[in-house]
Amino acid sequence: MFTYYQIPISRNKTFVVFDDTITRLQQSFSFSPKPRKNVVNLAGVACGGKSQVALEFCHRARISEQFGAIFFIKGSSTTSIEKGFRVIADKFNIPKTDPPEARLKTVKAILSAWPTPWLLVFDNYNHEDLARLEPYMPDGPQASFLVTRKAEIMKPRELETTVYLPELRLQDAVDLLLTRSAVAQSDENYEQGVRLAMALEKIPRAIMQAGTYIKKHKITIAAYLRMFQDGDSRTAASLLYDIRKRMPS
Repeated sequence: MFTYYQIPISRNKTFVVFDDTITRLQQSFSFSPKPRKNVVNLAGVACGGKSQVALEFCHRARISEQFGAIFFIKGSSTTSIEKGFRVIADKFNIPKTDPPEARLKTVKAILSAWPTPWLLVFDNYNHEDLARLEPYMPDGPQASFLVTRKAEIMKPRELETTVYLPELRLQDAVDLLLTRSAVAQSDENYEQGVRLAMALEKIPRAIMQAGTYIKKHKITIAAYLRMFQDGDSRTAASLLYDIRKRMPS
């Protein structure tokens, strides 16, 4: 059977947002007549949830059997990409004694001949030019590629092949916070959740970090909000500071 799934992180059941975006991705990869390489960009702001959305899309695609094989690798650098391909080569039992270039070539040959639709995800690719990925994109009629990228580096010619991740809605941000933190679904917690979600600028990674801390340390949302407002280093304050520095002025 030509099925293989290399999705490195188990499904995050608390990340139940951006359904519309995932539906658009599913439609973008429908197998109607397509170019030699079916490349779709998933673009959004830093820490806006691109990786989580890509992972959830992959898990749903596996369940629905949209692809016979999925390979999810980090695309932030040449080193991380080549490491990802080494993992694939190991799974394909390509001899480790072969030179790295030969192992990569063999992986590409196997994928080019794969008889069922397959997907290769390059997560967190931060270069402006997709041409740098060409050496790692096998040809073949069944090939598809998903590249998560920052919206500010997208080029006009790529707009037609890009799905944009919208800003998280306030209600979804609060629901994510309450679910992640495992607090009681009370009016008080919802009110405090709104305040904290707004303070965290509705950024998914910051909200998930806050929820995890609240659950782990068994504190209230209000207590975490006070810590955050006081600049406590254990909160998402430093994360938000880093995000603001990376955003275009």
